[in-house]
Order: sequence, then C-alpha cells, then structure tokens
Amino acid sequence: MKCPRCGSEIKDGRLFCEKCGEEIRIVQDFEPEMEVNMEGNISIEDEISMEENLSADDILSDDTEKSGTEPWRSGVLQKIGKRVSLLTVRQRMIMAVVLVLLLSAVLGLAVAGVQHFSADYQYDKALEYINKKDYAKACSYAERAVELEPGNVEYLVRLAGCFSAMGNEEETIELCLRIIGMDESNEAAYKRLISIYEKRKEYDIINELLLSCGNEQIVSQYPGFIAKPPEFSFKGGVYNETLSLKMLANTQGTIYYTVDGSKPDESGLVYSSPVFLESGQYDIRAVFINSYGVESDETQEHYFVDVTVPEAPLVSPEEGEYSRPTIISVELP
Repeated sequence: MKCPRCGSEIKDGRLFCEKCGEEIRIVQDFEPEMEVNMEGNISIEDEISMEENLSADDILSDDTEKSGTEPWRSGVLQKIGKRVSLLTVRQRMIMAVVLVLLLSAVLGLAVAGVQHFSADYQYDKALEYINKKDYAKACSYAERAVELEPGNVEYLVRLAGCFSAMGNEEETIELCLRIIGMDESNEAAYKRLISIYEKRKEYDIINELLLSCGNEQIVSQYPGFIAKPPEFSFKGGVYNETLSLKMLANTQGTIYYTVDGSKPDESGLVYSSPVFLESGQYDIRAVFINSYGVESDETQEHYFVDVTVPEAPLVSPEEGEYSRPTIISVELP
C-alpha cells in the first residue's frame, strides 16, 4: 500500500506514513455522488432495520467513530431525529383530536342537561311535533314541560290537545277539569270537554258544567245544552187583581207545570200561553226540559188572588127629581 500523500511504500500494519506522517485510513471516504446514490437506495425498512440493529450506545460510542462510520452515524441520527419529530407531531394531532372530541361530548351533555330542565325548550319541541302531527312525541315533550311548570295553563292546554288528538279521552277530561279549576274562563278546555261529552251523549254533564261556569260569554256559546229553571213573570204573593202569569225558558224545549203543588213532570200541564190566575190560592211548580232531554231544577211560587166585588153602598134618598134641596147620605154595608 502506498501513501496517498507522498506515494511512499507503506509497510503492512502501519497506520502512518514513515516519510510524511500521513494517517492511513483503512476505509476510504465516500464520494458525494456515491453517498447520495446509496442514501437514495436505502429503503425505510432498511433504515429501521439498521436503527434496530445499532443501539444508541453503539451510535454514540467512540469505537464506531474509530471504525470509520462517522458519516453513516450522523445520517442515522438525523433520520432518528426526524422520526421522533414526526412521532411527536402525530401524537400532538391525536391528542388535539381527542381533546376536541371530549370537549364536544362535554358541551353536548351540558346542552342536553340544560334542555332537559328547560320548560320553554320542552314546550317548543312539543309545538314542533304538533305541527308535524306526531302527537306521541309532542305529548312526551308537553308532559315534561308540565312536569317542570305544573302551574302553567298554556302547557296544560297543549298537553290536553295532544291527548285529545291521540284519542285519550279520560286523560283529556282530567286535564281540562284541572285547567278550568285554575282558569274558569279558558274556552279551549270547555270546548274539548263539551265535544267529548256530546260525543258520549252525556248531556246532563254538559248542563252541569255550563251552569257552574261563571263566564257568561262561554255559557252563551252553548245555550242549547243548558236547562235553566223556568222564570215566572210575577213573584209569589197576594194580589187583588187577576194575573196573567208567563213562564219563560232559556232555550228551546218544553215547560211542564202544576197549579196545585204537585210535582211537575212530562205527564203534567204543558205551558204554551200565559196562565190566568183569578180569585183563589195557587201553588205553582214548573220544570223545563230542553231538546236534549235534560231536565232543569224546579221553580215554585205561591199566589193568593182576591178579586171579589164588594157590595154597593146604600145611598139615600133614592134616585129621582127633587124640587127643593135634599141631603144625600152614603152608607157602607
């Protein structure tokens, strides 16, 4: 072997040129082009295999450096650094995605919790499903709204509407009666109740419901269902003249009456024109039955009529012509 510097012959086993002192390298330096080509031909799998076969101690040890692998070690370290950097980026991205998912889940749970305890939200959802005619879901949301605010009449009315649309009559009746107890002027509740009772032909209940209603505007909308007691044109008492007694009903139907104090019924006298009360004592009782067959409470009055003509007074002197002044006297019998 010759010295690459001065060309002198180097004896075997010598690491330095005895003439010029040049260090003799056993492994020659790679040319740049060859190194690039080699790096391009090394696959990722080869790099991983080389990294796995070469421990960190080997990479960093002086023996490796002395063996002439310094350029390769530097490249491997760079590759490892890149892989570690890439791994860190991936980990960060995964952690970021996981964090976003966790935050979304927590936010979703928080929103769901707020909505679950919001009566307004439940009511709005009920209206949404009512518009879609999905009364089962609407009923579920309306029930939750009522559970949160049991004193809200509007929520109760909507829930009653859902029950009615689903054909749950008993639940509808119960809710409507509850609504009327809270708001006597709620027309929607009366309307649903009357509709159900009319379909069942329970006219007596309709009559009682309307008679107990203190809102005349609502009552006036259903006159045919009501059977009020007949009204007499004269109050009971003592009279010295003949009475023309009229009996008035609130709607279409029939008035039955008696004048001797017996109980009136459909077999009694039928009122069709005024009843004349002349001298005597009368105990008049009357009931009204409307076109639905509902009987009213009874009206009763007592009358005493005295129309006897008194005797004529005694007048003297008798009727005739007189030629001188005469005193006329009148005596009551």
